[in-house]
Amino acid sequence: MDSTIWNNLCEAVKVNQNLSEIPFEKSVANDFLNALDWNKLKGNLKEQFIINQHTKWRADFALFVPDNSNPEIMVELKKPSNRQNRKDRAQVSDYLKITDCRFGLYFGERLELFFLAFKGDKRETKSILKVEYEKDSPYYCDLLRLLRSNTYDREKLMNYCTEQLAIQDACNFWMKRENSDIILHYMMDYCKLKP
Repeated sequence: MDSTIWNNLCEAVKVNQNLSEIPFEKSVANDFLNALDWNKLKGNLKEQFIINQHTKWRADFALFVPDNSNPEIMVELKKPSNRQNRKDRAQVSDYLKITDCRFGLYFGERLELFFLAFKGDKRETKSILKVEYEKDSPYYCDLLRLLRSNTYDREKLMNYCTEQLAIQDACNFWMKRENSDIILHYMMDYCKLKP
C-alpha cells in the first residue's frame, strides 16, 4: 500500500511538473496528504494556516494531532520545477521557530523532512531526510511510516530525527579526518543496513 501511495505521488509530480504552486497544492500535495489520512474532514489538516498575524505569513498546510491546538507538522509547497534555495529553507525554518512546531515537510523538487532541534538555548532547523520523486525509492518507506496519520507517533518521529542528526554529526566529524572517504563509505554501508 505504501508503495502505491508513493508511486502515485511520483507519477502525479511527473505529469504535473509544470504546474504552478497553487494548482500543485490543490491536486498533488493534497491527494498525497489525504492518502496518508491527513484531511480537512477529520480536522487534522488546515490549509493556508496563519503563522503570524502581523506579517500575514501562511503555511500551505498545517497538520494536527487530536487534543492539541498547536500544529504538529508544517507543510510548505513549491512548484515541482522549483529548485530549493536559502530563502525556501529559511521559510520552513521561520515557520517552525515562530510556531514552536518541531517538524516541517517541504514539497518541491523533492520531499524533505525538517526538524527543529534544540542545542542548549539554540534552536536550529535541520534537514533530516530528502527523498527524490523516484518510483520505488528505497527512502520513501521511512517517510510514509513516520507520517501516516492513523499510526502517527510524535515520539517515534522525534527519535528518528534525533538518530538521523547523530548520524549526520558523526559523518561530519569523520569527514574532517584523514582517510575520510574510506570511513564515510563504511558508515554509509552501515546506515543502509541498519533496520
